[in-house]
Amino acid sequence: MLAYRKEIDGLRAIAVMAVFFHHLGLQLFSGGYVGVDVFFVISGYVIFRSILNELNENTFSVRLFYERRIRRTLPPLILVILLCLVAGLWILTPKEYIEMSKSAIAALFSVSNFYFNDNAGNYFSAAANTIPLLHTWSLGVEEQFYLLVPLLFLKPKKVGVLSRVRNTLLIVIALTFSYNLYEIYYRGGLHDAFYLPIARFWEISIGGLLALTESHWNSKSFPLKSYLVD
Repeated sequence: MLAYRKEIDGLRAIAVMAVFFHHLGLQLFSGGYVGVDVFFVISGYVIFRSILNELNENTFSVRLFYERRIRRTLPPLILVILLCLVAGLWILTPKEYIEMSKSAIAALFSVSNFYFNDNAGNYFSAAANTIPLLHTWSLGVEEQFYLLVPLLFLKPKKVGVLSRVRNTLLIVIALTFSYNLYEIYYRGGLHDAFYLPIARFWEISIGGLLALTESHWNSKSFPLKSYLVD
């Protein structure tokens, strides 16, 4: 289990506040939406560092990893959705309520980023600020990434986990960052570049790569090295 890191919580707070003030329309935070990008990097670092620590302690389990993710994300998500559904009875029109209900189902299955990519329009438009569960898109991206992450740490014979994971992350970063640039500058697909995991995985992967790099720097006092490296 990863020990508490107050500096990481501090970075998370800065990222969240940047996004919050951006949505308030404060000119000073006109670029505050990049807080989401920062949050993705932090999340990637935390989850990979946690897995590395568990491997070092010989306690890593794919099943337990998924169980922890469900326990960590599902209860607060359900609470937020229920509050929105109750409040929506008084605030939203029938049509808006139906649309919110659809997005709630998508959020529960961690695919709201796909739903909003098809239905929400421009994230930065004024109309987007009135979509109750729009913020769940980023959780969808994270959960789709975390669905795949533990599988990288299953160790085939004679293949070092660290080397394989590092190389995989480098490939993911190169491919998904290239796709992001392709969508933005060639196709003009700002929706796809914003919502789709294939355009976002590079950010979480950078966080994972930072965790792997840190473990390598600390390898003299990190006994996992002999297990992970070819």
